[in-house]
Amino acid sequence: MIIVRLKSGLGNQLFQYALGLHLSRKSNSPLFLDNSLFHRSNRKPKLRFFECEYDTVSKIKLRFLSSDVIRFLSKRLRCNFYHSVVRDPKWQRLELTGRPNLVLIGYWSFNSYFDEIRRELLSNYRVKEVFFNEPYLRVRERIQKTEAVAIHIRRGDYVSNKQFNELFGVLPLEYYLAGVERIKRKVDHPRFFVFSDDPAWVKNFFSFEEEYFLVSEQEHLEDYHEFDLMRYCKHHIISNSTFSWWAAYLNDYEGRVIIQPRKWYQSKLAQDAYETNEFLFIQGAIRI
Repeated sequence: MIIVRLKSGLGNQLFQYALGLHLSRKSNSPLFLDNSLFHRSNRKPKLRFFECEYDTVSKIKLRFLSSDVIRFLSKRLRCNFYHSVVRDPKWQRLELTGRPNLVLIGYWSFNSYFDEIRRELLSNYRVKEVFFNEPYLRVRERIQKTEAVAIHIRRGDYVSNKQFNELFGVLPLEYYLAGVERIKRKVDHPRFFVFSDDPAWVKNFFSFEEEYFLVSEQEHLEDYHEFDLMRYCKHHIISNSTFSWWAAYLNDYEGRVIIQPRKWYQSKLAQDAYETNEFLFIQGAIRI
């Protein structure tokens, strides 16, 4: 089995699932997800809202499969019950294909882990129809009628959490305004749709010549709704956030324009990884 421990927010869960699915396909092994970390977290597992197929495994069973006892018995009986635990080194890519029976713990943000199954992810990462609601459908219709540009402004814990602030930092307002100007030069009659975890800040401080529609101030829209709505946009100005990275990565519009930050991290080690074509890379994206 390929077992993936899910953690953190929606964007990170999408990375974790993508790696697990790719390895599951390569090794012809079933994919299982471990949701145990969410029992003591304010985060929640989100993949059930999407067209993703998987089974879940209990923490007790996971510990059993990766225990020293099972490792000993597997060697003694010459059978393959033991599951190796592999932890993500974050800024370094591991070669994992061809290794069955794995327990994967980490973030796994190298797009090269799953580029081969991108076409499958295009379908898997759509919200199930049963979770549609009226506000979602109303905004989706509005987006589909225009040359919609999704602008994602991430603040939240990037501002309030010292560790996240030191790792990521908050993108300056100038980045978004420069992205808007670049879009206007390349797209005829763009219409801007803003997504943010801090809509009050957006209303107070974010403005430019054109009007925009602040999606995130609409009532009864969950984060998975907003993610799906971003995916319906034809163009993207993303933040240094996996949430909007995924929406842009899955954009298949032929004339798409994608703007992403040249500097994603404050940490040099992380930024060096980002500057490869294997980590948070989107083909054709413009970095400013």
